[in-house]
Amino acid sequence: MVENWTMPIDTTNREEFEKELNEYGLDGWELVTLFPKMGVADGFQVVNQLIFKR
Repeated sequence: MVENWTMPIDTTNREEFEKELNEYGLDGWELVTLFPKMGVADGFQVVNQLIFKR
């Protein structure tokens, strides 16, 4: 499964990021890799592409 996240992955959002990943884990998904990408959505921000496997 491929998910595009606009949520920044840094120390200020660590708890929210971990909570989201744990929810995927409870559904049987495992994060395999993360590709940082630059994107524009509501201004300039980083978009991260997360790859999961089940």
